[in-house]
Amino acid sequence: MFNSVRVFCMCITFALSACTSIPIASIYKLSRIDFLTTDLHLFRFALTIPDDLKPMPGGVQMDLAYTQGEKPEEKRVVRLEESMASADFVGLPSAPKGTKTYVYKLPENEVVTLNKIRNDAILAKAKKQKGSLSMGIAAKEFCANNPIPKLPLLITTYVLSSENSEYVVLTRDIDLRSDETISTSLDSLLPCTK
Repeated sequence: MFNSVRVFCMCITFALSACTSIPIASIYKLSRIDFLTTDLHLFRFALTIPDDLKPMPGGVQMDLAYTQGEKPEEKRVVRLEESMASADFVGLPSAPKGTKTYVYKLPENEVVTLNKIRNDAILAKAKKQKGSLSMGIAAKEFCANNPIPKLPLLITTYVLSSENSEYVVLTRDIDLRSDETISTSLDSLLPCTK
């Protein structure tokens, strides 16, 4: 039978793809998100990061892995696009001084592709075929607006879906300097082009 894996592991990464822990208060709300039924047009991912950092265009992505029947696992990387729409910032807390919040959405052409993948999964489930679907979100590529200080660099991430009418915290105040590999790579970021 097709096993729909709900969106449990959304994470913020820099050089690694390991997920950080999700706040306990968010787990129930996140467990309600079902990739097979969520409205992909409403899906938003937000992150608040120090002003010194900026996500690169295409540097925030959704990673999908799915199987259907006896077919081998397929993987797909979807690069999210930044949204400047003021409506997409409603419900997000004000960014603390020295930080900026960015919001991302699925590009329309990817919504079409993902809807086809979901429809195939729904058909497989109806036929009681084996299958799985997992999703993760990560900010993986940054540039430097300024020289990066050797201080804690706190990052907070959020997700908005049709199942939850408000942004849900994925990670809160994760220090990018707490991981040696990430911390080292922060010191060699290319400067952002204006």
